[in-house]
Amino acid sequence: SIQSESFSNLMKRSILLFLFVYRLSFSQTLTTAVSGKVTDATTSEPLPSATIRVVGTSFGTITNQYGEFGFSITTPSAVLVISYVGYTSDTVRVNPTLQKYYQISLRQNTIELPGITVTGEDPAYEIIRRAIASKRKWMSQLHSFEGKAFNRTQIRTDSSIAAITEAYSTLFWNRGDSLREVITQQRQTGNMPKNIQPSRVGTIMNFNDDEIRQGGFTFIGPTAPDAFDYYDYKLLNTRLMDNFEVYDIKVIPKSKISPLFKGHISIAERSYAVMNVDLSPNEAFVQPFVKLKNSRYRQSFQLYENKFWLPVNYQFDATMLISLMGITFPALGIERDIVVYDYSINPEFPDSVLLLSHLTIDSSATRYDSAYWMQHDVLPLTAEQDSAYTMLDSTQTLEKKLAPKGATAALLNITGSTLGFANLWFNRVEGFHVGASKVFDNVFHNVDFDGMTGYGFSDHEWKYSAGATWRFGSHTASSGNISLGNVSIIDTRYAIGARIYDTHVQLPRTYYQDHFGNSIAALIDKNDAYDYYRTKGVSVDGTINPTSSLRLTGSLVLERQRTLFQHSNYSFFRSSEMYRPHPAIVDGEMNSILLSASYSTKGLPSLAKNSFSVRGYTEYTSSRLKSDFDFTQVDILVKAKVSTMEQNLLFPPSLSVRIEGGITSGHIPPQRYYSLGSNYYGIVSGDGLHGIHAREFYGDSYCIATVEHNFRRVLFAPLGIEWLMESNLEFIIKGGIAHSWLSSRVLTTPTFAAAGTGGYYYETGCALSNILDFFRADFTWRLSTPKEFIFTVGVSDFLMGFVDQ
Repeated sequence: SIQSESFSNLMKRSILLFLFVYRLSFSQTLTTAVSGKVTDATTSEPLPSATIRVVGTSFGTITNQYGEFGFSITTPSAVLVISYVGYTSDTVRVNPTLQKYYQISLRQNTIELPGITVTGEDPAYEIIRRAIASKRKWMSQLHSFEGKAFNRTQIRTDSSIAAITEAYSTLFWNRGDSLREVITQQRQTGNMPKNIQPSRVGTIMNFNDDEIRQGGFTFIGPTAPDAFDYYDYKLLNTRLMDNFEVYDIKVIPKSKISPLFKGHISIAERSYAVMNVDLSPNEAFVQPFVKLKNSRYRQSFQLYENKFWLPVNYQFDATMLISLMGITFPALGIERDIVVYDYSINPEFPDSVLLLSHLTIDSSATRYDSAYWMQHDVLPLTAEQDSAYTMLDSTQTLEKKLAPKGATAALLNITGSTLGFANLWFNRVEGFHVGASKVFDNVFHNVDFDGMTGYGFSDHEWKYSAGATWRFGSHTASSGNISLGNVSIIDTRYAIGARIYDTHVQLPRTYYQDHFGNSIAALIDKNDAYDYYRTKGVSVDGTINPTSSLRLTGSLVLERQRTLFQHSNYSFFRSSEMYRPHPAIVDGEMNSILLSASYSTKGLPSLAKNSFSVRGYTEYTSSRLKSDFDFTQVDILVKAKVSTMEQNLLFPPSLSVRIEGGITSGHIPPQRYYSLGSNYYGIVSGDGLHGIHAREFYGDSYCIATVEHNFRRVLFAPLGIEWLMESNLEFIIKGGIAHSWLSSRVLTTPTFAAAGTGGYYYETGCALSNILDFFRADFTWRLSTPKEFIFTVGVSDFLMGFVDQ
């Protein structure tokens, strides 16, 4: 019995050892890589984007631009089906134990021109009708899928590859829910920052969809139910593929305003399913400050479960040209390749999947696994790409490769490196001012310091300010509701700051004129835009961001305000003439409590299709605060924008409304008067009243309402001028109304001339924005006395939106 038991144990161990060895050998077979190349049998030219399908599985891949492919098979041997539209498919049995590289040649089928004489409707229309009906049937039965994906994004300069980022993902899609993606492996060239957003699929571009979203635009698909309202079609030819025909159809957009595609699609005769697309966007696809040339979308589909035509790849390539007023960036080639494989159709997802974020980076992706990349070579690297991984180390930074060029860029480099901290200006009070200012971020943990000092050569006085800000609390991220996509604005929840200062303040505060422009106007034409007063004191402030949309700020300000006098009459050309007299303010101690609150819809309002924001501000000062003044001032500003026409555009035509006003109780001095003026020397702020001149109307209470309708490029379409349609120019019509009141309660000085509007003020006009990318030109008709036509120039609405933010 002992011998029998020993023999039994020996047999068990032998069987277990056999199973272990067998499993080990089988596991090794699972990870065996196969590669090859697909070419034209006649010309030996490579066939890019040829599809390779493993028979009996849901696995498939495509060839790269050189016709090369690679993958790991899941059995000791496998049968591949290699297909290319217009060619006879080939079947190849692969056995990696005998051969790991396969050269495959496909023979082109005879092209058959349509045998139909077109006397009325082109045959393509009936083919598209059947494609729409066929798609509706099978797509209604597609409720979910799971799949694997490989994503490669490549940035190229004129001479070489600038960067590559790649990732493998698992995709989970449910109808009515956005795609959920789990990145399992990622890598990138050494010059890409380690904290950069990993390469992600983001969404499955599917040209079978009725609406296709790309770059903030919503395109109407070529087989959408209402496609005939947007496209014309033309049958180019009929090609044979195996035992069925394939129709090549030209897609012709009817509109230059709506985002549509042009190019051709291929439809299978046996099922009227879209098999391939090769499309480009029309003229409506325009990005601000960016020109995308030679944009091209390509996609192939394969049949799954004899019912569902699902995308197996997506390719996008374009040349990006960026130019901003003399600053030119190197032309960038953007190339993106996505391969989707291992589909599982209509699975039931567990709750753990449904609770996933839209993007999850698995722990396995945090470390590079070379064995994984060798075994999952879905889209082989070209020789140039392989070399890029070797050559592009941390010294070949993207900043160096993508550095801007041009005269403006050179000037900015010089001023940024040598004069970036300098404060140089001229006005009639200080004369020439020379100083410097600097912000020091994170000197200590979350503590910033800032400082300024300067000297006036005519008033012979130093000015200074110094402050510190401590930011703390959790970060809040605002996922922007903007057309460009999701833009996150990160901010700390709390901030406390303190400042000590002795400096000049400019009046009025309601219009924009920088020191440089004001200095030029003063030195050449003796037109100093501002009046000035001196303020010396300290301030303490705190900020709370309860949400990403709401900001609350409070400040305590203790300062001494005093009148300044003109000390210089200098100019380059008008030395014998005098400057406008400099007015006095009411001197005294102004100790104030300032409170403000602002709310805005998420994201950047200047980029949003629809936005709303409101801002309130109040200042309180009285003898209780040991102040020489006694008043309360309250301001409010409401801005709203709503799209009015084509919603599919990145920036659709929109109506903007701005309402603002202020009211005062008590006795305010001239340095706190409201000023309605925004036009000085033909220069205006972005959204003020352009017909009111500087210092024309003051008040201790006021109201302004302006309305603008931005037609974008819509009105240029009937002109048929291509460069206008491809430009960033925008056409705007506008109107405004205002009123200011100057009551008997205000404090006055003999030299500070001020008056209210004496009734309602009106203006109307039109404008062109984004001239030379940065500027806006307004043509305003002032309807109030004195009636006049006024031309002004300002910063474009697009850039002013960033400034406001």
